[in-house]
Amino acid sequence: PDAMALRRRAVTALQRLLSTIAQRHGLVLLLDDVHCGDPDSARLLRDLLRGVEGSALVVLAYRSDRAESAFVREAVLLAAAYAGEEGAQRIRLAPLDDDAVQAMARGLAPGDPRVEAMAPQAQGSPFLLQLLLSLASASDPAAPIDFTVEAALRTLVGAVPPEGLRILETVSLARQPLDAAALSAGADTSGRVWPLVDALTRA
Repeated sequence: PDAMALRRRAVTALQRLLSTIAQRHGLVLLLDDVHCGDPDSARLLRDLLRGVEGSALVVLAYRSDRAESAFVREAVLLAAAYAGEEGAQRIRLAPLDDDAVQAMARGLAPGDPRVEAMAPQAQGSPFLLQLLLSLASASDPAAPIDFTVEAALRTLVGAVPPEGLRILETVSLARQPLDAAALSAGADTSGRVWPLVDALTRA
């Protein structure tokens, strides 16, 4: 079969699977960072959801500063077409307030007195809070430590091999997703992209 036939078969099989889940239990489908998607991916999602039967909640998360990306624009049209005005909602997530950050920090690091110093540095971001907590967990509780995001990033970057640093620099300059070929060429890694990405993930 040609590529389009294979795609149709794959979409149909996934529709049946999701429909079975939706009919038996209800379905929640969460897609994060959809601002990185492309128009073809958005059309694939449209075709997929069109054939799903049963109770389904679809959540699409994206950065507010990338709301004009092709996938997000398609997703807005998709929501209007399939959910109706009363069924589609757009929710803007603000940073966590101080009390919520403190509560999250105490829940993730119970009994650690240093959370009081870490929480304000997180700037309301759960991601930054977890970064700071990971720095604290790797240190001696009695040792003085600089609980700032900058210090945590310096610690993480300091553990990255030189080739991995070139990948970080390339992605940072691109400010958008890159395929393996472009990343390898930009970072001059001689095709060794995925082993280095794995190393960055473990760092």
